[in-house]
Amino acid sequence: MFDKGVSLVEAKTRSVRILDCELPSLDANTAFVDGHLELVGSCLSWLSLYRTQVSGHVELSGAELSQAGATAINADYLEVGAALYGHDLTCRGAVRLPGARIGGALELDGAHLINEDDWALVADMITVGGDMRCRDGFRAIGTVGLASARIGGRLFLGGDAPPGHVGPGGPRQARGPGSVSGPVDMRHAKLGGLNDEPANWPQRLHLDGLCYDDLVPNLPAQRRLQWIARDPAGYQPQPYEQLAACYRSLGEDENARQVLLRKQRDRRTTLTPPGKVWGVIQDGTVGYGYRPWLASLWLIALIITGTCYFAAYPATASGTSIGRFDPFTYTLSAIVPVIGQNQTVGWILNGTQQAVLYALTISAWILLTAFAAGLTRLMSRS
Repeated sequence: MFDKGVSLVEAKTRSVRILDCELPSLDANTAFVDGHLELVGSCLSWLSLYRTQVSGHVELSGAELSQAGATAINADYLEVGAALYGHDLTCRGAVRLPGARIGGALELDGAHLINEDDWALVADMITVGGDMRCRDGFRAIGTVGLASARIGGRLFLGGDAPPGHVGPGGPRQARGPGSVSGPVDMRHAKLGGLNDEPANWPQRLHLDGLCYDDLVPNLPAQRRLQWIARDPAGYQPQPYEQLAACYRSLGEDENARQVLLRKQRDRRTTLTPPGKVWGVIQDGTVGYGYRPWLASLWLIALIITGTCYFAAYPATASGTSIGRFDPFTYTLSAIVPVIGQNQTVGWILNGTQQAVLYALTISAWILLTAFAAGLTRLMSRS
């Protein structure tokens, strides 16, 4: 037990091990530790590792820190040659790791980071060479910030540790999936992969600019779109594009199309009234180009409608040399002028018939324009 805090400010030393001790604080600002820094099982109010350099690993497993409403761990720009372990760490107050560089893994399995209505973990611009593991009973009560983080391995956000998982302290018992009660900010982060737990997704996820190679579990598109919908910023194109690219890399083109179709639908909510109207037309006719088969159904519907109408109300011949009136060919000629084009010549229509013909022709041109817009969108993506 230490009556006073320990100061290692600007010190150069070998390994530092303070195990199962009680001390007010440890201040190691700008210190250089040629070895390991361990505070396993120790209790203290606050820890400062601002710009500290540790050639080995840092282990805070089982430690307890209490600085409620303030910063409990200040590790801005910390440099660790190996891993940083915080298994079963309990911290009341903010944990700060912005700009830190960790050569190995960052393991927070079973940690409890408690700073309600404020930052529980600030790790913006952190660089982690291995995995970042927040699972196996991990709890964050407060906001988790990983904006512009670079994680070479996988980010495990929630979920259970695998059976037989062994931490630095030996075998660990599974403690259930981890969870984050506050927002998680992953804007412009780059991950080797992301493992999360759908049942414990945070209510708010900031995802714009997030890049990842794959997602585990591999959920259907409609489920992952619910994940994107948790972004309080509303519609932003990049999360949809990233998710679609992830599905395409797995050969799941149908899931990718569903994501891109939802992207266009959500984008429509941000447009002006004319843009929304045109969006509804594109969506209903060709699914923004992602459901081109709809165009053929609409074309068939127009032909059937015109054929039935002109069969019931045939046009009047303007001369004796004109052949028999064929309602199907006449409708097809109006909708697709290059087919049977002479069928539209030599017939007299009354006002109602003329209005129906105009409606069919305009509908066909709208359908063709929507199809061309969707085709252009698909070709530009490829």
